[in-house]
Amino acid sequence: MITGAADDDPSGISTYSVAGAAYGYATLWIALLTFPLMVAIQLMCARLAMVTGRGLGAAVRIEELLTCVPDPLRAASSESETRASYALMTVFRETPSVRARERVEGSCALAGSLPPKPVSPVVHAGVTYSEEGDGRAGYVAATETSTGKELWKAKVFTVHIKFWMEEDVQRVFITDLNVDSNALLIRDEKSRCYRLDLDKKRVKKDICY
Repeated sequence: MITGAADDDPSGISTYSVAGAAYGYATLWIALLTFPLMVAIQLMCARLAMVTGRGLGAAVRIEELLTCVPDPLRAASSESETRASYALMTVFRETPSVRARERVEGSCALAGSLPPKPVSPVVHAGVTYSEEGDGRAGYVAATETSTGKELWKAKVFTVHIKFWMEEDVQRVFITDLNVDSNALLIRDEKSRCYRLDLDKKRVKKDICY
């Protein structure tokens, strides 16, 4: 019944094959019960995507992560998005599935999927260096400390987004900036390090210390 209501093809192939071999057409009546449930699930998923603008996996991850953050941050989330996600997560939480329950119980371990904390700018020789980027690429911007005028911007890395995966979990942000002599040392979420030559404005991968 769970497989039929979920309309999950991979698990359905094995489930229906075994059920058919063991019981023949004796369980065919279950289709009358599971079809309305399947329609309800598909409709909820469609409405969830319309409200949040996200795929099912991304919306579920957001709801899981909201259970791990303080109430003020949770309140900052879109009200309509939270309500839609909560409605769908309620179905998953009530499903008698070990994997579903383990996913919810272990949701706090996924907190690394949240955007990182703001990175403190560093000042060197009258120039302030700060990180920029939306997760698809990482940049370092140099501004004149006294006037706030932007002098230049350098791209540190580019994230190649795979279209078959949820984009939000593929994004990578800069997490640390430090000055070493006349170079800027940069670290990202994947613990990859880069060295930006402040004279030539060139970036190369570096060894993390």
